[in-house]
Amino acid sequence: MNQKVKTIFLLRHGKSAWDQPALGDIKRELLPKGIQRTERITQYLREINIKIDKVISSPAKRAFGTAEIIQQSLNLPDIIVETRLYPCSEEEIFNILIEQDDSIDNVLIVGHNPGLTYFAREYMDQNIDHIPTSGLLSCRYYSNSWSEFSLAERKLNFVVSPKSLR
Repeated sequence: MNQKVKTIFLLRHGKSAWDQPALGDIKRELLPKGIQRTERITQYLREINIKIDKVISSPAKRAFGTAEIIQQSLNLPDIIVETRLYPCSEEEIFNILIEQDDSIDNVLIVGHNPGLTYFAREYMDQNIDHIPTSGLLSCRYYSNSWSEFSLAERKLNFVVSPKSLR
């Protein structure tokens, strides 16, 4: 059997509004700046011709809005809303990934810190303090199965942020 590759993309939601505290955290909207920065990330993904088979997003409005920008611009499959991504923890990201069908090779997770950063440290071997808003990391795992991705040899594809793409 040929060795397959599983690829994980971690995207932190775009910059969001804090000006309506009564609205509740889960309902915070993307700011125009957050939309623009996410569009910059989308342009980068288009330029490097990535392939994403599945988009999984936190139900938070800012995360889902970020996922929609990527999904619509790159004509990706429908977004799967995953309540376990809000709040976002390293363990829940791991659990969501190992549950994926092995016919899927490329998964985009759109969520929140600190879970995304903790996941990147543990499973992408990244020594980072935090993933910035609209920040994106991608890592490939030489594995035939999502259930074994964490044990597989891995290679970082890229780490980008809107500021690094100026």
